[in-house]
Amino acid sequence: VALGTGCGGPLVSDPASVPQRYESRGVDPYNLENARPRRSPVGLGDDVPNLLLMDQNGVEVGTYELVSGGDAVLIFSPGHASPQARPIYDWVRRYRTMISQRGAEVVILSPDPVETNARVAEDEQLRVAVLYDVSGWGARSFGLIPRPEGDSVARPWTVVAGRDGRVMK
Repeated sequence: VALGTGCGGPLVSDPASVPQRYESRGVDPYNLENARPRRSPVGLGDDVPNLLLMDQNGVEVGTYELVSGGDAVLIFSPGHASPQARPIYDWVRRYRTMISQRGAEVVILSPDPVETNARVAEDEQLRVAVLYDVSGWGARSFGLIPRPEGDSVARPWTVVAGRDGRVMK
């Protein structure tokens, strides 16, 4: 993954650095104009959908909040029971430090519930935020679930979002 440099914001998975509640400024975060399902994947320069998802610590985290501190590598995972999970976790453990040194945040979006994500993050020593993507809503807003009746990502996807709120890669 090629990363641009960003500012060195705190890791979202560090509970001391995360606001206890994401401020949605009076707007329903689950019905935002730019978080509608897409028919095709986001492309370079597209706006990052404004998502509000729960991390493994039970803290709501917004995608705008993630990218405001620097670039973010968003990894959409099919879930911990998928055969693709192990390579994702290995990749995160291998490259998380290098990516954070470049001022970027690594985040996994998973269809697994908060409790499962907490257990997986601890067991796998991921040290990144693992966000609960309820029914694939986040993946749909990025256009990564092609069928309306589908509820999970068929394969892993990685989206690099810049601090300007646009897709970089």
